[in-house]
Amino acid sequence: MNQKIRKWTIAGSMAVCFLLVTPIYTVNVMAETQQEEVQEHCIDLDRYLNNFDIRNNISTYSTDLNRPAKPNADGGYFWVDWSTEKFIAKFDHDSKPHRVSVQNSNMKEAERSEWCSPGVRARKDCYITSSGNKAFWATEE
Repeated sequence: MNQKIRKWTIAGSMAVCFLLVTPIYTVNVMAETQQEEVQEHCIDLDRYLNNFDIRNNISTYSTDLNRPAKPNADGGYFWVDWSTEKFIAKFDHDSKPHRVSVQNSNMKEAERSEWCSPGVRARKDCYITSSGNKAFWATEE
């Protein structure tokens, strides 16, 4: 009788452990899948950077000089600042989680900022290369 109880207890404990671990794994997989499906919107910065000789004494410049006056990115405000060495993508959104990404010709993939809560500025910087300079923005529903 004790052997039957012991076998039942071991089998029951394994089943409980399996059930406790399974939902956590499933949630993590779903979260990763959702992030991969986010559409990022790209701005090719080369056309802006090529109009300026960045080797000259340009201290800073931006595509919009400051945060845009009106929303320009899914209800949020996206812009890029740059100096002689780096560019910085910035994105403000008051009602959706959001992020920015940056890339140059030396990178295989874009580097992303963390997802920011509504009302918090997303920002990421990157070194300027002779070509392939890009900035991206994305929002979550």
